[in-house]
Amino acid sequence: MQPMYYFKQALDDIRGAKVLHGLAISTITLIFLLTGVFALVFINVSQLMTAQQDNVRMMVYLKSGLTAPELGPIQQAIEKTNRVKSAEFVSKDQALERLRQSMNNQAGLLDDLSDNPLPDAFEVVASPGEGGWQGVKMTAATIQKISGVDEVNFGQAWLEKFSMVAELSRAAAIAIGFLLMVAALSITANTIRLVLYNRRDEIKIMELVGATNGFIRASFYIQGMIQGLLGGLAALGLLALVFFIIVAGAPAQELLGRFEFQFIPIKYCILGLLLSVGVGAAGCHLSFAQFTKD
Repeated sequence: MQPMYYFKQALDDIRGAKVLHGLAISTITLIFLLTGVFALVFINVSQLMTAQQDNVRMMVYLKSGLTAPELGPIQQAIEKTNRVKSAEFVSKDQALERLRQSMNNQAGLLDDLSDNPLPDAFEVVASPGEGGWQGVKMTAATIQKISGVDEVNFGQAWLEKFSMVAELSRAAAIAIGFLLMVAALSITANTIRLVLYNRRDEIKIMELVGATNGFIRASFYIQGMIQGLLGGLAALGLLALVFFIIVAGAPAQELLGRFEFQFIPIKYCILGLLLSVGVGAAGCHLSFAQFTKD
């Protein structure tokens, strides 16, 4: 019977201060919505990094003057290199034709060339696996040592910058998420503290007649947990709405090939809701600590 009494008392307090609790829940919703946005960015950046690592393309440029019989051993050596999945020969004429096609209307600029300046090359597909980008570098360094290879290019500068941005975004998401949780905790604590001060005379009377701390505090803890839960549910609903209506159908998806944006996994959604409830309970605990001091 007592749990129902606590829950009813908590709902009565919320109804009695609708504006106050409404503002608190709205603010918590905004905070958890921002946290969800950072979580989405973190998840999709990590997924994109993984997708990019699955099939890394390298261009292995060959030294000039190599004969056809010399190309076979080079290709075999490349294919035997650790992490290499395939190696396809691209002649200098094929490379020039690809360049011409990629230039579209500006392809006429290539007509004035007296000689083909492009080298023969092998287009290599590698899978770094658990080695990550460090494994890609090791594979490139091994191929570079093969006789007849002039240069290995796999967008090193771009990949290093992308990795750095991914690490910075991960660190920023964690730091900002922590600050947002602290803000949500403070808002919940302040809201419950105001309710406590409004009912301080009633609380004093309950203490005088022998009511236990658990009996007095239970409904307030439930209020904080309800605030957190409603804020978390509203934030999750808004985030899902924005994601599935706007992000999932964005043209940017076509620019990323087969990569598909991922929503927050269900286990992390549940964890987020539990966290929001926990923040509500912790905020109530802080408000009681301050109320007791006063």
